[in-house]
Amino acid sequence: MKKAYIKMRNSGKYELDFFFNYYLSKGGTVTDPNEFTETFLYTHVHHPTPPGYPPIKMRDGEVDRASVLNFLDGVFGLTVLNSKEGQFLKVVE
Repeated sequence: MKKAYIKMRNSGKYELDFFFNYYLSKGGTVTDPNEFTETFLYTHVHHPTPPGYPPIKMRDGEVDRASVLNFLDGVFGLTVLNSKEGQFLKVVE
């Protein structure tokens, strides 16, 4: 799962299947992928997050995706490399 996360994170193409499978692996109770997608993207309905899954933070009525990525970077023990301007370059082990 770690290698898949690194590849996805560095590509910038985030696949909801990855987040859904991670959520389930941590004891998530929403088993419908569509309901999870609604929760992950919009969070109009709040479901308790299982232990080991990032707490869902909101910004302007939507999920703050950066907080989820920062959390998972830490879970997988990754270092984030940014440019001098603070732009994301990649994550490394």
